[in-house]
Amino acid sequence: KIALLSQTPVALILTRQGVPALDNSSFENAQKGAYIIKEASSPSIDHCIIATGSEVALALTVADTLESQGQRTRVVSMPSMELFDAQSKEYRASIIPDTAKTFSVIEAQSSFGWHKYVGKDGLTFTVDSFGLSAPEADLRKHFGFMPESIVKTLQESLLCV
Repeated sequence: KIALLSQTPVALILTRQGVPALDNSSFENAQKGAYIIKEASSPSIDHCIIATGSEVALALTVADTLESQGQRTRVVSMPSMELFDAQSKEYRASIIPDTAKTFSVIEAQSSFGWHKYVGKDGLTFTVDSFGLSAPEADLRKHFGFMPESIVKTLQESLLCV
């Protein structure tokens, strides 16, 4: 709907992966470009993880693990940077607050553009190379898109704050 009504160029990026239907996903909120898909267990946020597309489910798994260890973790689903950037400053700050201790993005594409949301010290779990071909599970392992490796890195980053 957003693509059909848009007055600007639009690209639809689709996946061949099987992705789960997520309980808190929201078409209404997706129209704003980004929204909280999982709130931290406390207003004092340790980790703010931003993800998009098929990586949102991975971010939720990581957040559940961190929360089980007492680390308050918010997950933001960001299907469109451009739509999010068009929102009010207040809305953007309510989704990605500057009060979280660590910021990260999980995106199986380039890190280009993500630092404006996670800051210069934010962690990007991204792919900045091209040309590998293998079964999905092998690529996830090769690039570190495994819950346990992301959790470990985020835990270590919290120790440095």
